[in-house]
Amino acid sequence: LLATGKLKQRTADLIGAAEAFTTALQLYVEIGSRLGEANTHQALGDLKILNNDLAGAAENHSVALEIFQRTNDRLGEANGHKAIGGLKVRATDYAGAAKAYEVALKLYRQINSQMGEANTLKALGDLKVRTNDLGAANEAYAAARALHRWGEGATLEAIGDLKLRTKDVRGAAGDFAAALRLYQQINYRLGEADTLQSLGQLALLENDLGLAHDYLLKALRLHEVTNNRLGIGGDHGSLARIAAAADALPQAIALSGRARRIFIETGEQFSLMMT
Repeated sequence: LLATGKLKQRTADLIGAAEAFTTALQLYVEIGSRLGEANTHQALGDLKILNNDLAGAAENHSVALEIFQRTNDRLGEANGHKAIGGLKVRATDYAGAAKAYEVALKLYRQINSQMGEANTLKALGDLKVRTNDLGAANEAYAAARALHRWGEGATLEAIGDLKLRTKDVRGAAGDFAAALRLYQQINYRLGEADTLQSLGQLALLENDLGLAHDYLLKALRLHEVTNNRLGIGGDHGSLARIAAAADALPQAIALSGRARRIFIETGEQFSLMMT
């Protein structure tokens, strides 16, 4: 049931995933499987993030972390700290997020989990970008990419974002294109959508409004398929910038208004400020 719920989540059947996880949790509690209970709380927390229930997600992840600690499951504990770090980023508690990520990183290194370490370094890099510490972000991304090819698409995308901030437009375009190919090869729709969004923003920076519009419409369709509300909000925000650049101000206002409503709904303060 837990595995079925995860599959349903990957195929955007969020209601079916919630039902499977809830039933799995009841069964794990009945048979006294603490590890199964913790893993299901973690899965429910991840699902609630997709549904923008951040308070519920925090509660599930906290319960999971407590069980992992009591059962001395170091991998689960590391995953729990990383998940809580992600929630703190969403709440703009950057100091708390950094602390959670550092604890997770230490645990992943203790158990020699290169995948966990790489993913956490990538998350730390994202956090450093948000706090405008670009040198530290670049170091974290480089370390993540060297650790594990799994997740290379996400790291390439992040490095491309960083290059954009340092005005290396050509380098950013190359990284985004490579990331897009990797995501398409493994059929990871959300990664593909995020990278198309980045390519659209790059085309907008180059004042190629037609190309930017094409990329962002493709990104929007994929974000809608995967029910990624933050992605949908970002797409609308970028489409609003295209409309403004084309002097279509009523459309720009309408699109930015949609983005604003999504960011208020999801509690994404940084993106709300930018919108």
